[in-house]
Amino acid sequence: MHGGHPDRDSLTEMVDGLERTRVAWANRPDCRLTMVGDLNVSLCRNGDFEAAIEVERIWDDLTSGLPLFTVCSYPVDCFERVETELFGRVCAVHSAVTHTPDTL
Repeated sequence: MHGGHPDRDSLTEMVDGLERTRVAWANRPDCRLTMVGDLNVSLCRNGDFEAAIEVERIWDDLTSGLPLFTVCSYPVDCFERVETELFGRVCAVHSAVTHTPDTL
């Protein structure tokens, strides 16, 4: 975060590092990295839902076209204190949404 907003430059550096790691494993053509994001859960639990959605959008922007699979898991308690409209906005920035008993 920088100035209350997600730092795109830091996220870019992270994605570049992941891509370098993937390329280093190039002798395995089936190699795909799977990322599990937890920054957004911290942001939501601290009430910064707009920043969480912004991180989702930046991450999707930076990783589109890369053989990278991202899994986000939001615990139910992230949405208990806010209106359901927010849940819809979070779902809208994902390519798929799965509901389990402990997560939305």
